[in-house]
Amino acid sequence: MLAGDILDQRTRSEAVTNVLYAFQTAESADFDARQQERFHSRRLEFASRLDMKAMIEDAFATLVAQGSKAGYYLRALHMSGLPDTAKALTDDGNLAQLQRALRYLEEHRKDISGDGRCLDLLFDLWWMVETKTRLFATERVVLPLKEVQWRHCLEILLELEATGQSHRPIFLAFLHGLALFHIGHVSQSLEVFRDVEHESDKVHGRRRIIRSYLTSTPTGHPQKFHGDVHWLASSGARGEVYVEEIRHKILFLPQDFRRPDIAFGDTLGEFHIAFNFLGPIADPVGYYRP
Repeated sequence: MLAGDILDQRTRSEAVTNVLYAFQTAESADFDARQQERFHSRRLEFASRLDMKAMIEDAFATLVAQGSKAGYYLRALHMSGLPDTAKALTDDGNLAQLQRALRYLEEHRKDISGDGRCLDLLFDLWWMVETKTRLFATERVVLPLKEVQWRHCLEILLELEATGQSHRPIFLAFLHGLALFHIGHVSQSLEVFRDVEHESDKVHGRRRIIRSYLTSTPTGHPQKFHGDVHWLASSGARGEVYVEEIRHKILFLPQDFRRPDIAFGDTLGEFHIAFNFLGPIADPVGYYRP
């Protein structure tokens, strides 16, 4: 349809925005090798049909006048240099591009209110700029965020979730729970993670059980916790530890701690708290590798 030039300006811009948004929010890490090859081939084919700069400048004023948010998305995405700039977030040039796009969307926060595409992009940009990592890029990531940053993160997530438009609601819910935990709202965080667990069958492959993040200090180090065994399954394969610092129980696996004979009331010693799509879990200190 785009190649045939049969769409009017607004419809064409909205269609392009929706496709670019789908590419941007797709969890391509979950694809197998063949799917990844097809995904990147289609993205390249699509990009080759667009003259983004010319289209943005031609369409932007018209889109804004018609109440469309697509122009803001297209302009910010073009500014950001994504997806290429996400490949090396420690590069000053890449970071500068991402920061510029983030500032642009923040300056137009009122204009993009209620648009899931723009807010999703805003969140991705904010996350990469503040943490210097991509979302769910690897295992046991520690995040050097202060409380004020976690609160800002939560503010964006709540606004985005309220639109009901995101392509990745379970990932946003996970991050919602993570932010709540880091600002000390542990009870609310555990409630959110219970909902995430109920929906976790929608997460494909190993991503569901990978321990993606650790509870972190503002300086980017894993927090340490202590607790005693509060419950053990009859099989001995799993249990709950009462964590002194947060005054709540979380899951632990005796095999992780090489304690097959561990009993009710025993101390688990020192551990980290990790998060996967099944919720928070006690993680042995020795598992973390900076």
